Amino acid sequence: MAGAATAETIVVTPGNMESKGWKLAIQQGVMGGWGNPLEPAQMPIGQFVTGPGLPPAGDGSFRMQVFYSDNNPLSKIYLGTDNFSGIELKRITKFEYWTYVQYRDYDRGRPPMIEIITNSGTSAQQRRFWFYPWGYTLRPADYTGSATWPVQMRTWQKWDLLDPNGWWELIGTSSTNYYGNWEWLRKRYDAAGETMKLATPYVGDYRDPMNANLQLANQTGTSIAIKIGSGQVTDSRYGPWWHDQSAVWAYVDKLVIGIDGVDYEYDFESAPLPVVTINNKAARDPIMNQARNNFRFTVFGKVDFNEFFTGDQFTVDDGSGRPILVKAPAHSVNPFDYVKATGALNPATNPPTLESRWDLVETLAGIGEY
Repeated sequence: MAGAATAETIVVTPGNMESKGWKLAIQQGVMGGWGNPLEPAQMPIGQFVTGPGLPPAGDGSFRMQVFYSDNNPLSKIYLGTDNFSGIELKRITKFEYWTYVQYRDYDRGRPPMIEIITNSGTSAQQRRFWFYPWGYTLRPADYTGSATWPVQMRTWQKWDLLDPNGWWELIGTSSTNYYGNWEWLRKRYDAAGETMKLATPYVGDYRDPMNANLQLANQTGTSIAIKIGSGQVTDSRYGPWWHDQSAVWAYVDKLVIGIDGVDYEYDFESAPLPVVTINNKAARDPIMNQARNNFRFTVFGKVDFNEFFTGDQFTVDDGSGRPILVKAPAHSVNPFDYVKATGALNPATNPPTLESRWDLVETLAGIGEY
């Protein structure tokens, strides 16, 4: 099949999210019980923000933060879309997103997950599947594979939901056939992988029963959702399930869904930051410790050929002898090129660091020596 062509980058903001087909639902949970009075948990935070750092698309991302909640109903955040309801799973040719975890209370703490609701192939009965970015929470006794997933804090991580080593689980079943990769999921209720489709649930909570139309429930009533918050406090399979997503502070960005080879990229943004061009000396000014949060910065100069130069980073010198380290994974510049790069400045490192992306680095033609 020919390479996919991006249909469009769809920027989702607080002002347009409904018109772009997105819904947000925040559920304030409770804590206590177990012999103590129940009381409301702190209200979860779900908001469009700038950063953290330089997200994988644009300047912003969506913050998802739940606080301590250890009784039913648990605190939850759902950011969902029903734009693709009715699409056969076999037509999905790309499915990926990015997460950033700032903090978690428990070692079992998970990043925001993807939830999809499907039919059962030839039956309308709905099924719930979750994608686990860091792999299984509890290793299944019969799992003989060796797949591992990098657990990294305070950095952006990309997740390919169609990866043969990706980890999906069928939620709310007693079956032992409850986990696998995307190929397993697509054929879970149809051995040929032809008839399973995304399906619209009704608005409710995980603990709500399947209704007369054989629909499950989630907070946004959408077939695809980015979610944080376990189904319920305890589970026969997962034990203290609430540990998985209690007191987790994280961000998501750049959800890409490909249908029949055409990609739809959703970029979550608040207000774009103004861009300021600076020289390398200015990057070291103490005022930058405050300005870094309010601006994006552009620097110019010649790429050094030194110990910092790799395929993911390089230093740039504007002639002052005060280099700036530019981090731009998969960049295409060469030593001694003249470039300009835009990104998020961290003046606290030595040398100062500009968190950039390959698409924000430009090689400048026709510029001679200093």
